[in-house]
Amino acid sequence: GYWCLPKGWGKSSTAAIYLISCALLVPGLRAYLMSGDKDEAEILASMARGYIQRNPCLSSAFRTERYRLIVPALDSEDRVTSTDITQHGIGGEGRAYLVVIDELHVLESQADREVVELFLASAGKKAWAQALILTNSGRPDSYAFQMMETVRAGGEGLYFWSPSPEDPRP
Repeated sequence: GYWCLPKGWGKSSTAAIYLISCALLVPGLRAYLMSGDKDEAEILASMARGYIQRNPCLSSAFRTERYRLIVPALDSEDRVTSTDITQHGIGGEGRAYLVVIDELHVLESQADREVVELFLASAGKKAWAQALILTNSGRPDSYAFQMMETVRAGGEGLYFWSPSPEDPRP
């Protein structure tokens, strides 16, 4: 899905809750939290860790590290990464797959775009795969805006959500 929300409307906190839910409900999940740099992507993981640590049921199910959230009983794992992921490889044969791309509007270089496309292409080859993109829509000539329009055009399994009252599009 593609969420286009103004600043302060809860994109990151909602995505953190979604990551936790998927890790608990999809055995063997490999989720990747990606942004322009690893520290920026870690902010989302930090939010998820906070939710986990404040809830005794969640904290007993998860093992948390700075760059990973793990559900040992289900072999599920959320990993924080950046656009240098191509150095490390992604996925795993037959594994469920989720990629969360945070702040797409800051990923403007050709190398960044290639990594995003690699993640999205890899998601399409998995039995259960989702990509969740969080961003502000950006300028009409930006990669984020172009991606938003591609998703809005109706790719299979893709959806667009924008509750902004300024956006007259459905």
